[in-house]
Amino acid sequence: MGDLILSTNKAYSNAELIKIRQDDYGQTITALITEKTNSPLDLSKSDLTLNVKNRNGEIISDLAKGDESGNVTYTINNKVALAIGSAWFEIKNNNNRVATQTILASG
Repeated sequence: MGDLILSTNKAYSNAELIKIRQDDYGQTITALITEKTNSPLDLSKSDLTLNVKNRNGEIISDLAKGDESGNVTYTINNKVALAIGSAWFEIKNNNNRVATQTILASG
């Protein structure tokens, strides 16, 4: 999987689409998350999830890991590998939630 640069600024269009296939289970997605000013977002004290919205409207969530340099890594689990829909990272810090640009259509 290629590295992504994602923003929490919704004024930007969606990021590059990537495909996740069933045999991508266990592979890692790496992304740099930036603030509205394009500076890396400190993710070291944040709870991170990758969310996939399936075609039927169900949202599949799984934990991701982040660091102080704005890097997030996610290891693809079986449910995400099988899902078909759009996905984004959600960042929760001090009861605030922010979502990144939509990053992929899986299938």
